[in-house]
Amino acid sequence: GGSWSPTSTVLGVGAYLPPRVREVFETHLDSDDGYTLEGVALLAAAIEALVHAEVFVRLNATYAMLDKDVHGSLNQEDASHVIDLYLQVVLLGLQVTKLSREEVAEATTDFAYMFPYWEEVQGLVPEAQLQVAEGLQSFSFMDVARILLRISERLGARLEKTNCQEMRGHLLQAEELNGTGRVRLRDFYASAVDGSAWQFQESIDYLRHMGMLDESDASQPRVIIANYLYLHADCIEGSHFYQYCCANPCEDLMSKLEQGIQAPYATPDEIIGLVLATPARSTPANRSLAPALVRKLEDVADHHGGVVPLHGRLFAQWMHFAYPHECPYPHLSGTTKLSVSLEEEAELKLSWSESEMRSYVESSPDVPKAIGCDMQDPEQDSCPLTAMWVHEEELVDADGWNATLASRELASKPPSRRVSLGLRTCMLVAFFLSCAASLRSLVQHGLSSLGSSTGDKVGKPQTKAGVIVV
Repeated sequence: GGSWSPTSTVLGVGAYLPPRVREVFETHLDSDDGYTLEGVALLAAAIEALVHAEVFVRLNATYAMLDKDVHGSLNQEDASHVIDLYLQVVLLGLQVTKLSREEVAEATTDFAYMFPYWEEVQGLVPEAQLQVAEGLQSFSFMDVARILLRISERLGARLEKTNCQEMRGHLLQAEELNGTGRVRLRDFYASAVDGSAWQFQESIDYLRHMGMLDESDASQPRVIIANYLYLHADCIEGSHFYQYCCANPCEDLMSKLEQGIQAPYATPDEIIGLVLATPARSTPANRSLAPALVRKLEDVADHHGGVVPLHGRLFAQWMHFAYPHECPYPHLSGTTKLSVSLEEEAELKLSWSESEMRSYVESSPDVPKAIGCDMQDPEQDSCPLTAMWVHEEELVDADGWNATLASRELASKPPSRRVSLGLRTCMLVAFFLSCAASLRSLVQHGLSSLGSSTGDKVGKPQTKAGVIVV
């Protein structure tokens, strides 16, 4: 639901940079032609430096919370205590610099109960210590900072193996039997109140705001599995500059297609051949695609003159239905958001209590899962492909695509037409050369006549007129 053509400066991260840093990049490195490779490298280095500085600031506040001296040394027990508190605050998505000691203590009480994967995260501490502070018995502030920086580099992968895998399992278990990549909202909340899916607490308003609901059938709203997992529903705010989110497998699928196609566009046959040979977690290789899905891809190609641009909304939409568990559904720009502002957070109830979820489950009809869409006949009205397909394009680089179309059109002109244009150009050049030669002859004749009529005065003017040669 966000814009396909980013309008924010500095490659979309300008809002996260300090004003002075953003000004430097906008003034000296940004241009109409975009960023050079060197400019992107400088931006990455700047963000890395800012991330490191943020760790130092947060660690300094953590030391203060525990009455530790940043200029002194810590033994193993005290260092572990500092690291644990630092990580707990990060995993809760809190800003330790903005909290009192009492607020931090209250927030981290019974943390292992609130965060079931705490033991797995703690396992990163000795691993990081072995890599950057091996053999140390006394730890300086910088030693602790290096350990935390190494943990931060690996925390995302550890959360992927624990929290993300568990959520994915719960959603697939609750999915409708016909493999649409959707979970009825009733079953979504039932997984939380009757099962062990403690993560599923988002309110309906929040799910709708973030583009995670399929409401094509208003009587039976559904959670879109890929949108829920990969569009920041359960991300952890690890930093002002990044979040820990579930890895999006659609990015790997797109990379394989791009490597196979080696161009920003392809024909439907080329795409289908690669998709059939590209397996995913939920789709085997050498499968068959439903005829309706093939026709949709052909419709996209017809919309673009016979080829499909890979980096636009219509192809992303097609990829969602080809890989419903891996690729998110792309809502139209402006209809949903990928984040919640502070103003919206004040008005929008982000989560539901257990009693609110239970009330929804009990008041919703328990329709048998077998009723509904048959993916072998996805053109029936109850299928997402029919109900949610919106034939409206939004391109990442519309200007670039128009230039590509123009070059393809020129290349597609018949050879005889190009030869005809070439001959016509040559004839025009010959015509102008002939005119120039005639004009030169006329001027010389006129000068000659003038010289014969003025007698001895001819020498100097002739020399002066000699520079006027056509």
